[in-house]
Amino acid sequence: MRLEYEIPPCSGRAIEVRRGQKIAVTDTEGGQVVDFFAEMAGDPDEFLSTGVTIDCNDSLRLRVGDRIYSNRYTPMFRVLSDDVGVHDLLHPCCRPEMYDFFYGNGAGHPNCHDTINACLKSRRPIIHPVNLFMNTQVGRYGRFAGGGGRAAGRCGMQRIRKRVQRREVHGRAHRGRGLNAMEHSCLERLAAR
Repeated sequence: MRLEYEIPPCSGRAIEVRRGQKIAVTDTEGGQVVDFFAEMAGDPDEFLSTGVTIDCNDSLRLRVGDRIYSNRYTPMFRVLSDDVGVHDLLHPCCRPEMYDFFYGNGAGHPNCHDTINACLKSRRPIIHPVNLFMNTQVGRYGRFAGGGGRAAGRCGMQRIRKRVQRREVHGRAHRGRGLNAMEHSCLERLAAR
């Protein structure tokens, strides 16, 4: 069975994904960023960790074959294919405070933090998603190169295709420093739960 979801601008969706199932995320417009976050079904205290993912893969980049890990060092997803090759593992979700700090317009601004928390039906104080299609470049001395990686603040749209049933995945798109049209990545669910 193949399910397909189109996630409208400034929104998100929780999708259940079971072990062995695949998730394909496609940016249909190009130049969009998808905040991809997951938690273990039945245990919200175990969730996707970009820090552990960096640690276990020994890289700031995801490549085909790499795994995305939980905060308990459990492999959650494996990257099966990737037409883009750059995804940010450093930045937390955009949130009103971020928009205030950088742009002075956080009050009432749509943001990934609130959207993902609404999908989770919880209140996580900070969320570090995999920012799919976000091209964050780190310069020689650790500073962000090429304009950094902050979101410009305009919501976008992406399509998520899922083959066979589901698991908890939370993603939201916003206009960012992505690449070009029809960006695509495919992940496979690994953990047993």
